[in-house]
Amino acid sequence: MSVSRMVPRSPRPAHFTSTGTLRGFSLENPPALFTHRKGEIMLRILLVSARPETLRAFIEGLASDPDVRLEQAGTGKESLDAVRNAFPHLAIVDSKLPDTEPLSLVSKLIEVNAMVNTAVLSPLSEDEFHEASEGLGVLSALPLMPGRRDATELLRRLRDVLGFVG
Repeated sequence: MSVSRMVPRSPRPAHFTSTGTLRGFSLENPPALFTHRKGEIMLRILLVSARPETLRAFIEGLASDPDVRLEQAGTGKESLDAVRNAFPHLAIVDSKLPDTEPLSLVSKLIEVNAMVNTAVLSPLSEDEFHEASEGLGVLSALPLMPGRRDATELLRRLRDVLGFVG
């Protein structure tokens, strides 16, 4: 798996059971994987894109938030491995990937981890996107070239859904 880390992660390990699930997890006492800076909750975001250089402003907007740990996967296969192993709060799926279609990948991601929120970069209108993504629970459709404002708004929506303050 070649998921690249865009922001350093917490060096403390999480506590897993033999089945791979987190043992004793609660928001009052989260394991180290989910925290940083004196126990504050860190948002783990996975960007699934083969073109991160063209999304620079969006990436900078996400990474500028001190409570975000941003990782990148270049293919659908890499993203499935990352969602299976890293428990991201959000997977942002680009409209063009070398090995899969974005909404097909969203369906596979939620099969692997039903708790992962998703956002998709899409050329579709709001109505067309809603129709195409019906039943997938996509948090947000984003423009093909999202910027800093899109990143800020997406983080606000994610925090609202998760009930996090930040």
